[in-house]
This record gives sequence, C-alpha cells and structure tokens, in this order.
Amino acid sequence: MAAQVRHCSFKRDEDREAEQSADVTIKAWQGKSERTSMDNKGLVVLPGQDVVWNLEADRTASFKLLSEQTRNSVAVFEESIPAGFGTALHLHHNSDEAMCVLSGEFEFKIGDTVTRGGPGTWAFMPREIAHAWKKTASEPGRALVVA
Repeated sequence: MAAQVRHCSFKRDEDREAEQSADVTIKAWQGKSERTSMDNKGLVVLPGQDVVWNLEADRTASFKLLSEQTRNSVAVFEESIPAGFGTALHLHHNSDEAMCVLSGEFEFKIGDTVTRGGPGTWAFMPREIAHAWKKTASEPGRALVVA
C-alpha cells in the first residue's frame, strides 16, 4: 500500500509586502499582531522575545525567528514534543527542512530511508522529498527546526 503524502506550503499573504518593507507584521495563531522591524543589516531576537505557538496538548513551538522576520528566507523554532507524537508523511515545495534533536530519541523517514537518533542528531529533509519524523521512547523530547 502506498503511503499518502501531505503537501505543505509555507507561503503567507504578507510575503510580497514583507519583501518590500522593513516593517513586517507577525501573525500569531491567536490572531494578534505584533510589529517588528528588520533592515538589510539583520535582526537580533533576545531571550523571551520568541513567539510561542501551542500546536496541541503538550506540543509547543517556540519561534526564535519567523519567516516574516527574515524576509521569508528561514524560520527557526524549538519544538517540545510529547512521547509517541509523529508527523504524517509530507513534503514541502518551497523550503528544505533541517532538524536537530536536543533531547529524546526520534525516528526519521526521508524518502525510503528510516534512521533513529538521539541528542545531537541532525536530519536534513530536502524540498520535494516525502518525509516524516516521530518522537520515540516514553519521555517527551525537544528539537530545533530550521526551515
């Protein structure tokens, strides 16, 4: 039986506007907006300034950099993941994804290859390649994601 692949796109309504303006609107899932600015010289996000998304029970993503803050070049977030949670097999059309295991054990499926790894393990998941990951073992885990 062939696995079903979910297609993901990270395009946002503000993409064109963000490229033209140093003032970028950041939309959190709760619908509130904050303003931040980034000039061509970069951006520094201090501890405590990250945007936290509550994805589901016991699963959060703490965004260190939102794509809107980097003119859509990269997003960086730390995800807290409950034991046994995993993503469905999916792919991205517009971005690659890299994931570093900070704590816990994970299983990665990239194309037809399945690999397990613990803290310090990096996984690179290229755009247009179906992939999935799962938090294995009985304790929760954390991962740093760059996409």
